[in-house]
Amino acid sequence: MSLLLAALATLVLRVTAQGGCDPASNCQLPNCRCFLDSAVPGGLNMSDVPQLVVLTMDYILNEEYEPLYNQIFVVNNPNGCEIRGTFFVQDQGSNLGLVKRYADGGFEIGINSIDGTIPTTEGDMVNMMKTVKQDLKTAGIDDTKVKGVRLPQLATSGDTEFTAIGNNGLLYDAGCVTNQYDQQLNYKWPFTYDYPPTENLCTTGTSATRKYPGKWQVLVADLTWKGNKCPSPAGCAGVDTQKDVFDLLYNNFASHYEGNKEPYVIVLDPLWMKTDYKLEGTIEFVDYVRAAFDDVWVVTADQMLQWVQTPTKNSDLNNFAPFQC
Repeated sequence: MSLLLAALATLVLRVTAQGGCDPASNCQLPNCRCFLDSAVPGGLNMSDVPQLVVLTMDYILNEEYEPLYNQIFVVNNPNGCEIRGTFFVQDQGSNLGLVKRYADGGFEIGINSIDGTIPTTEGDMVNMMKTVKQDLKTAGIDDTKVKGVRLPQLATSGDTEFTAIGNNGLLYDAGCVTNQYDQQLNYKWPFTYDYPPTENLCTTGTSATRKYPGKWQVLVADLTWKGNKCPSPAGCAGVDTQKDVFDLLYNNFASHYEGNKEPYVIVLDPLWMKTDYKLEGTIEFVDYVRAAFDDVWVVTADQMLQWVQTPTKNSDLNNFAPFQC
């Protein structure tokens, strides 16, 4: 009896510590993951965990930027498939025919905004996501594959945003930049809002406070550069050369890779891409990590989430369906 009571006490302490969320009982993959769960998904050994690098692009996608982005996505993942990323598209100013070609080529398409502004009411937020999703569908993009949201300026809108995500059949937000969980010892794996955290996680904006079962939060860890923090490469001061760009991206990559291999999410935007040395440094970084490491995969946000939902060993990833061409 004493052993049973001790076990129950341990369970109560664990569940209480995680705000009622327990990965052993009431929050399990593939559709639930606790915010405070620091374990590698699936309990894999670190040697079996791939380092996922998630390249995400925001705002307008048109012919001006197509040749710039195309220079990044020319190398292959370990399975021989070309690397891909996620575009969070602003409706106005984008060529949706071009967006469809990217979607047909294996890139993920998500929602940013209609015109670069953020709706302030729940109704307007719902309608914004509905409008962009419908316009993408009208352009011939499979709307069931439009799953993610990142609002402009990486400014999350908490419950307003997640209510709209739920009402529009979307899956995740990838715009919550955090300066709390941005170090090797405390990076976070994506988690769901089945049991929402009690603290605000987002540096610019707010995280959700209500329950949204099965809806995911992809945190974007602040980058560290020359002793300062910045939410994206474009927000880092003193990045003045191609070498600076490579060092910025690689040093923060190494912090993930040498730790618990939580996904490394990189935020790119058109202004960054239009600066020659910044584009060249980004290309150099992507080419290097793919050539130098056989356990690094450059994937879309949705591919990354599918790995988190169904953790798969490095040795089996060549046959992992979500990573196929």
